[in-house]
Amino acid sequence: MERNEQYDLIVVGGGLSGLIAAATAAVEGKKVLLAESYSFLGGSWTGSNRLWLPLEHYELLARTLEWSEEVILNRDQEEVALVPAQVKIALENYVMSKGVALLYGVKPYAWSLCEGTYEVSFAGKFGSIRLRADRLIDATEHGALLRCTSSYRDRLLDDHIIAWR
Repeated sequence: MERNEQYDLIVVGGGLSGLIAAATAAVEGKKVLLAESYSFLGGSWTGSNRLWLPLEHYELLARTLEWSEEVILNRDQEEVALVPAQVKIALENYVMSKGVALLYGVKPYAWSLCEGTYEVSFAGKFGSIRLRADRLIDATEHGALLRCTSSYRDRLLDDHIIAWR
């Protein structure tokens, strides 16, 4: 399936770095799509059944991501226990409030550059989809976007792709 939507930026990977990158670009007026392989944001961190953070880290995240007290299960002087389901909802609400489009349950399997536009092919339960963007960010833990073609090493030098590991 090919969608004729053109994005300024596609971010692959909905962990904390990916969602911050996507939200920042959207706030700057870019049309952004965030693609995540899981059915929720936050990556392996929110996939855990128990989310504990040092109090100072929680306070930074809460300010940055505009969290309410609903995400807190328990708090003491040094740590904060979070409710995983509420954190997932809060992360999704945050990026959507910034205007980011979300695509869940997909993994990239190919990409190409043609006339200054990137085309990325994703596979999911629904089949495959191709999307276009001016820029790409691979915010996955293992460089999924960069590794999905045989010539990814040559493409590491491309200044339009940013790999965060």
